[in-house]
Amino acid sequence: MRLLLGLLAVLLVAGCAESRPAPVPPAVSEVVTELLAAVDPTVKPAFQAATCGSVMDDPDASNVVVWADATLPSGSATKLRAKAVKLGWQPQEAAGFDVFLIGPYKTRVALRGDKVRAEQAECSVAERGQELAVDVRPDLSDAQAAAVSRSFKPAVVAADDVYSALRQEKPFKTYPASGDVRDAPGATLSTCPQKPAGVSWYAASSTHLPIGMDSAAAKAAVAAALGADWQVDKRPAQPDYLKARQGNGTELTMTFKAGGQIDLTLENKACVPVR
Repeated sequence: MRLLLGLLAVLLVAGCAESRPAPVPPAVSEVVTELLAAVDPTVKPAFQAATCGSVMDDPDASNVVVWADATLPSGSATKLRAKAVKLGWQPQEAAGFDVFLIGPYKTRVALRGDKVRAEQAECSVAERGQELAVDVRPDLSDAQAAAVSRSFKPAVVAADDVYSALRQEKPFKTYPASGDVRDAPGATLSTCPQKPAGVSWYAASSTHLPIGMDSAAAKAAVAAALGADWQVDKRPAQPDYLKARQGNGTELTMTFKAGGQIDLTLENKACVPVR
């Protein structure tokens, strides 16, 4: 017991380090100031920065968290979102916020009432100054959703083919019949932190080998079921693995695991810009 407590104490101490004031990266303050000035030119956010305070991060100023708070005129939510999209920031769905944005350098800006906060962190642990380290999901406009769905919908068709070949029912929350990515809460949407920001998608699911079918037969059935627009790499030397690629950049990967489990992933890394 004493040894266990000693190890826990060492781990707790190892994870902590002193957080010290650090210079504010000009690139971060510039993009935030530009955004807020587009809503109200009189707003002057006051920036602060500090080192991360963790031994897992560089103790020098190369790993810092930056934050700033400001007040916008009442009723600025619609204007902030519109200006942000024009400047290339990706809106997000985030509980408890009127507007939540991710922009250049993974900078986060959120509005609640008339209070706006900006954060950018390159830290391993979310601690000081990271009030915006919350779960978010990209909030797509109609035009952006349509653009993302142009690659997502053929992936849904491929998932149909895969699950039909395996005589299994597909998970509709991941691969909806509509092919609209907004109807797929089981799929992952990721924000590309470039300028302009945008969205890419990833879908993962699992199933099992049907009775009477081994992995070799399942792999052959899936390869035969995929449409002609898929380039299938059967990898004969890897009987537990199948990979395929579509012309639009979508990749399909299947892994056959012990016990009959099959993991399926479909992914398109192309970033669809905010619009």
